[in-house]
Amino acid sequence: MTLTTSIALYAAIVSTVSLTLSARKWLITGPRLVLSVMPRGKAIGGAGQDDNEYVVLTVTNRGDLATTLTTMAAFRYHSIFHRWRRRPFWAAIVANPAITGGQNAPYLISPGDRWMGMAKYDDKLLELAKSGKLFIAIHASHSNRPFVKKVRWSEIAAEKTARLAAVS
Repeated sequence: MTLTTSIALYAAIVSTVSLTLSARKWLITGPRLVLSVMPRGKAIGGAGQDDNEYVVLTVTNRGDLATTLTTMAAFRYHSIFHRWRRRPFWAAIVANPAITGGQNAPYLISPGDRWMGMAKYDDKLLELAKSGKLFIAIHASHSNRPFVKKVRWSEIAAEKTARLAAVS
């Protein structure tokens, strides 16, 4: 191996590593929103007693840039294919998602910041949640696509006992 070949090989390795690191940095910079859903949230404390159940969405920005959360929405998809293509069969906007004392949308979410929104269950949302077809989404200004999370409904012990008693 000649000196020229060694230098060319070294330059090729250094430039490849540099390109890989630049591509990685480009992919991980910007806002990174992480969604968490509480399917059966209750509001306790406050002025009055509230026995309603809510679906609660928590959005955390783990990226290095701020973004604006614009709209909270609920979706239902016909199939996995429609979910993959982001073509909802049914969609609704949560008009006032702010938790009491919280900030309503639009909301500027900074790096490391957290925002919580909630939607009160009505008959349609409750039916979709129990059937496993309810998705909650948040729209943000840095992306054309909403960030979507599935609501995973869980029965409490009293409901399970009542359902089993009704069957037998």
